[in-house]
Amino acid sequence: MITCLFVVVGIGGLIQAAVAALSTAGEVARFQAVAGEALMDAGRRLTEAIEHTVAPSIAWTRRIAQDPCVVAALQSRDRTRVVAACNAAVLGTTSIDAIALFDSQGTILGLNSVYADGSPIAPERLDRVLARDFRDRPIITRCLRNESRAEVLEFQTRCDITPALFDSSGLSVAHSVPAFDANGRQVGVVSARLRFERIAAVGKECTLADGLGKAEFVSDSGRLFDELVNSGAVAPRLSPGHLGAIVASLAVGGVLHSVVQLDDAYIGLQRMNQLRTLDGGGIQVMVTIPAAWVADRAHRDRLAEAAGTLVFSLLALALAILSITHRRLRTARAVAESASLTKSEFLANMSHEIRTPMSAILGYAELLAAEPQPARAERAEFVDTIRRNGEHLLELVNDVLDISKVEAGKLTVEKRATRIDVVVRDVVSLMSVKARSKNLTLEAEIVSPIPARVASDPVRVRQILVNLIGNAIKFTELGKVTVEVRGVRGDPATVVFDVRDTGIGMTREQCQRLFAPFTQADTSTTRRFGGTGLGLHISRRLATMMGGDISVTSTPGVGSCFTATVAVDVIGDAWLPPAPLAGMPTGSVREGEAAPVESMPLAGARILLAEDGPDNVRLISHVLRKAGAEVLAVGNGALAVQALTKDGTLEGELREPLPCDLLLTDIQMPVMDGYTAVALLRRKGARLPIIALTAHAMAGDRERCIAAGCTGYASKPIHRRHLIASCVEVLSQAREAAPENEALV
Repeated sequence: MITCLFVVVGIGGLIQAAVAALSTAGEVARFQAVAGEALMDAGRRLTEAIEHTVAPSIAWTRRIAQDPCVVAALQSRDRTRVVAACNAAVLGTTSIDAIALFDSQGTILGLNSVYADGSPIAPERLDRVLARDFRDRPIITRCLRNESRAEVLEFQTRCDITPALFDSSGLSVAHSVPAFDANGRQVGVVSARLRFERIAAVGKECTLADGLGKAEFVSDSGRLFDELVNSGAVAPRLSPGHLGAIVASLAVGGVLHSVVQLDDAYIGLQRMNQLRTLDGGGIQVMVTIPAAWVADRAHRDRLAEAAGTLVFSLLALALAILSITHRRLRTARAVAESASLTKSEFLANMSHEIRTPMSAILGYAELLAAEPQPARAERAEFVDTIRRNGEHLLELVNDVLDISKVEAGKLTVEKRATRIDVVVRDVVSLMSVKARSKNLTLEAEIVSPIPARVASDPVRVRQILVNLIGNAIKFTELGKVTVEVRGVRGDPATVVFDVRDTGIGMTREQCQRLFAPFTQADTSTTRRFGGTGLGLHISRRLATMMGGDISVTSTPGVGSCFTATVAVDVIGDAWLPPAPLAGMPTGSVREGEAAPVESMPLAGARILLAEDGPDNVRLISHVLRKAGAEVLAVGNGALAVQALTKDGTLEGELREPLPCDLLLTDIQMPVMDGYTAVALLRRKGARLPIIALTAHAMAGDRERCIAAGCTGYASKPIHRRHLIASCVEVLSQAREAAPENEALV
């Protein structure tokens, strides 16, 4: 910044006049510097914000162009498949507003018929777009030229797809990507659109010159776009000729920005690298800031310069702080490198943990296939081995899902009436199989009174105990594992679990890193015991969320004791006295198992199954038919809808009565996914119960299925008892809710 400041004590008129002239020149230079800095900063921040807004649209369009369902739809030229693919690309996303598919000649095949929230688009709006000829549009022809893989990103300044579908300004951002089949042949173009109002909103969120600045878009030709970034309309401060000359200097000179002063305002232009106009020209952000604001800011800068002496006096302190910060940064870097190494070791362990049970599953499956009629005991052993290793794989997946919830802060606990003694007996009964396989004794007892009934989360308590007892059994070769339970009165009361073993034990250093994620006591490649290093970290987070903690004491060669505490709300006044727990009847069904069902609970039920996996179709159909149901299976959501309409089309009316009592639908399917199919059926007025079958098991998946219109939710892998119980439950609820003899349509 150029500054001149003179303090003059009168020596003569001529000298005073000269000093005044120099001071005026200095003020002008100061104003120009302040204005230039403010304009460039505003333009730079706006440009970065706009590019950040457009970036997800670019990434999403590229992903759509590589989707096998989209490529197949383009190859088929079937408008129904094209529309279904477009709807699947738009539904639920915030990255784009509209999508259209063009064939290899540039003819439009179709576009989305629903908005992102699933609501339908008016047919007349769709017809208005489909009636247009886009083959002369550069954004399409450039993607088709010589089977080029070049993408095109531009501003749309004429009426196009996005303005036709929305009440928009007529401006939009268009991004087109060529689509290729598996052999590298171009089959068409995927063109996504983003409403200009989304870009305009970015400017409203950016404060320019304390809210006094305004921003507009200008093309290389000097044309001022109609839409303003900031709220409120302003008259152009520059004539088209003057504005065009400034813009031309940017385009020709290759500079990134320009600043001019006009009467009571300063005007700055800055180029945007991401976007181009239809004619191939560039786009500038033009920011206007009042001169009064610039003068006020320059005055404040001058006052700040007066405090320069203080700044220099603090320089030594700043250097000292910088030195300390540098040392801390080096420490942080060392910590980060250690974390990276830890995660690398975790990935190596995870690969080992997955491949080991997979080898057993594939190997024993091959033995079953090679032995047409194995002995009954041998066959049972093969099947039991496959099931046991499959359950181990599922535990690994659940651990990874739980750690992702922990890191995202979405791991939750709840409170409901619970009997701690029942939970402990269930876990001991479950883990006793593993203990017996290693000739270990597993015992559990109440060593001091505990509340008979408490408000807690039995699922999470069970998860903690399964992990602690499972680890104790894993690391113990001889002796026993003991679970001691004791209560501590207070507000709130506390239940303490001591899990003791006579295993290999640990050193103090191993205990200190035991609860870190992705970490194990033994990380060497020769380690004797498996595991991912996630269970203890998850268990400790759960205990902390329930008002407690987990600690460990251990002696190498002697054994370890893990102590878990959870805070509970006592229900009633009854407390259970000290007593053994192992071997006592549980009187409950274990968590993760459904209650026994009658032999033919689905007798007479008509079930429509939408599932694209042949193996899953055979398995689920077999389970349902064994329970007494009649099953009709289809391969995707579109076929499911067509099976329920009078004319067998997606647009047709529903059959009356419906040919099924229940729809089981997978969520992720080709042509039309489960979300789209369910939403379409609900819009047609279908009231039959629908259960979503999905391999998605993350937090929020169940809520998303219910919000889409599903009655129930079941995650894969399918548990036979759970699936049958879910079907019985929703069918019973549907019969109770529907008037007598009225079809569920």
